[in-house]
Parts: sequence; C-alpha cells; structure tokens
Amino acid sequence: MRRLSMRVSTEIDRKKQRLLIKFEGRVAYADIEGMINDSAKEGILHYQLLVDARKVTFNLFPTDISRFADLVQSMAAQSPLGPTAVLVSDAVANGIIHLLSLVASGMCKVKGFRERASAERWLGWESEEAAWVKVET
Repeated sequence: MRRLSMRVSTEIDRKKQRLLIKFEGRVAYADIEGMINDSAKEGILHYQLLVDARKVTFNLFPTDISRFADLVQSMAAQSPLGPTAVLVSDAVANGIIHLLSLVASGMCKVKGFRERASAERWLGWESEEAAWVKVET
C-alpha cells in the first residue's frame, strides 16, 4: 500500500481518553488504514477521536470503501470503537466522510463537521482544558 504526500500530527489526552489527529495533503486509504492500525496497536480504539482533515485532498477509490468496511469490522471485533468526528473544508470531503460513516454504521459513529466547536460538542468534550501530549509519528 502506497501512502501519498501527507503530513500527520497526533495529540493524545490519556486521562480523558481523547485523540486529536491532523492530516494535511493528499490522503489515501493506506493513510486511514495506518491511523486505525496504529490506534489498535496502542490500545486506544475506544478513545474519542477528532480528525482535522480540513487541509486534505482525499484520494480514495470505490474498492477502498469495501476495504474500510472490512477493516472497521475487524477492529470492532477486537475492541469497542470510539466516536470519530472529522473536520472537513468542503462538501466533497463531507460526502466522503458521510459514505464512510454509512459503512461504519453499527460498529462506530463517524460524522463530518465544518466547525471544530460543533465536532467537540458532538463528541461530548467539555470546554475545560485537556491534557494534550504531542505524539511523535
């Protein structure tokens, strides 16, 4: 699997079981799969996840959707999956996230947002300060 020209940064709040991942650039299925597999290895699939994909161009193919469904099903068999809010910048990206949310339905909640405050409310994050720690990737 080939990863595209993409940058990623990760912050984690272990106390509140929250994860913030920022992607920039072109994102392929391999990048999404890598993020999920890394979370599985760390034992944090149940964490609430906020993905900032506002500076992303998705490069996904129809076959990637079924691969995503298989991956989510496999991960859900290993661990409960936390809700995932994805920040997007346009209708096309929001449509992609909506399609992925339909595929993940019943296994985990995924929803696209244009505003971070709305995403945080949906995740149930309180306004108090989080104890974010930057993770080297």
